[in-house]
Amino acid sequence: GFRNRFEDKMPEHIRKKINEYRKERLTKTDIYWSTYHDCPFVNKQLVSEYRSISASGWYSKMYAIMVSIAAKALRAQYPIMPEQITELCKQIDNDTGGWYKHRPLTKEAARAIDYSMKNL
Repeated sequence: GFRNRFEDKMPEHIRKKINEYRKERLTKTDIYWSTYHDCPFVNKQLVSEYRSISASGWYSKMYAIMVSIAAKALRAQYPIMPEQITELCKQIDNDTGGWYKHRPLTKEAARAIDYSMKNL
């Protein structure tokens, strides 16, 4: 959208300030869960789609799950951390075949948060 193009033209230090401001507004920390099954940010439909993959597409679906978790958390004003998304995704992966034991999930989760923050 327009905001992204406008923001992309700004100097890096201004973009960092905008991101810091957005992160400071994430103050709702009283949301708890024990696994991905009861996490309010996990889209059960995406998890179901991930489980049904049999040939390829696991990576893109897992990234979609990460972005979805990040976006739902940010919309709820919850300051989700990459490590939390990583833990949820590892649980999902362990339940569905363990394809991502050696992927840099935390780095990908951080990217998903950044992407969600820019696009909300």
